[in-house]
Amino acid sequence: MKIRALALACLAGLALPTAAQAQNRLILVNTQDLSTICSSSNAFFIGNNPSSVELVGDRLFVGGFNNSGVGGTNTYFTVIGNIFGTRTFLRPAASVIAMPNSRGFTGMDYMEGQGLLMTYDAGSFGTANQVRLWDIDTQINPILVRSSPASFSPRGGSGPAWDAGFDGQGFNDGVSVRPVPSVFDGSTASGGGSGLNPALLSGDSFDLLFFPGGGSISISGAPLRGTFWRDADIHPTNGTIVARAADDVVIATRNGANDVLGTRTIVTGGLDPGGNVPQTIGQNVAIMNGFPGGDVIVYNSRALTAAGQPFAGVVKFINMNGTARTMSFENLDGSPVTFPTGNAYYSFSWDAKNQRLAIADFANRIAWIFIANCPADYDSTGFIDSDDFVTFVADFAEGCTAAGTPGAADPNYSCFANADFDRSGFVDSDDFVAFVTAFSNGCF
Repeated sequence: MKIRALALACLAGLALPTAAQAQNRLILVNTQDLSTICSSSNAFFIGNNPSSVELVGDRLFVGGFNNSGVGGTNTYFTVIGNIFGTRTFLRPAASVIAMPNSRGFTGMDYMEGQGLLMTYDAGSFGTANQVRLWDIDTQINPILVRSSPASFSPRGGSGPAWDAGFDGQGFNDGVSVRPVPSVFDGSTASGGGSGLNPALLSGDSFDLLFFPGGGSISISGAPLRGTFWRDADIHPTNGTIVARAADDVVIATRNGANDVLGTRTIVTGGLDPGGNVPQTIGQNVAIMNGFPGGDVIVYNSRALTAAGQPFAGVVKFINMNGTARTMSFENLDGSPVTFPTGNAYYSFSWDAKNQRLAIADFANRIAWIFIANCPADYDSTGFIDSDDFVTFVADFAEGCTAAGTPGAADPNYSCFANADFDRSGFVDSDDFVAFVTAFSNGCF
């Protein structure tokens, strides 16, 4: 009661902002210049362009692309730590790939407690190690746990995804029930299956295979236009598969046997509605599960690959049923973010735990970090009102109760959900001042 009285007393001296909905806005909180690690003279060189990113707390994992014109050029992924403060850089052991020309890392997907999946495209089947699993939870510098062997050699032309099944509980592999890593495989048109039980399929579309081995799920069938999958994401609690091919977005729901049936929604992504571009790289997608106002899918339309394309024309958002969703990108002061033109190659990573979206720009070698909520919408209701202030004051009085050790050195530490409003790693008077300022400014 004393805390509530204190909060109300503080409110009495402030002009309460008008309630404003925040479900369709993304607030820019950080910009990462990736050009330095795209220089071959840099010790943490990733390749000529960033082609894949994964955001985990205050760490950004960046995989590169070989645009040198020379095949077999060493290409890496690098970990940028403490992105909200003084950046640190790590190059994991065994991260180097002798990358063919015009190939690169194609995707990453992290699941807490399971690890970081990563794929790169060797340009052909039968090459081992195109799918890799890294331990980033117990190690500051990631440790390679497993690579795809030559006996299971999907081409890494599509990004990977963790799959926890239709109910979010995972799969029974005879030892435990757990999520499984999954990748698309284009080495055969008939090696698909139903759930975890292999079965023959017809058609020329490709199948979603579990890694390593053990059955598959197919999303084949009309009216799919493409025969080369480029990226995929899987909803962590209901198993909905979202995949990219031919610049379309395919949304496939699951039943209790983990088959893909029921709905299969095709969203034409191309600027040319009749276009079919199955061989075009850089078609990416991410499910923003837990986004305020409902889950949303972000993807980039890449029917055209020329330079000079506006960001707003190619980065798109849709609801889980395929209907369009309008999203605004705003600076902290409420002004619209200005983006450079590019070549429509963007990669995405949604950090659901912290409600942050990373978007990496291949052409301009930049990564932007957005937060989903208006900063002062402390209780994430979509509105700013007195409840936000009361809740913040209560958390401020309690201090930071998050697990881990304050500071960027401990990746398990995340106090932003409590009262560490300025994300300094500590709860102090600066947080109170920062929150009061944001609250006074309202939701823009």
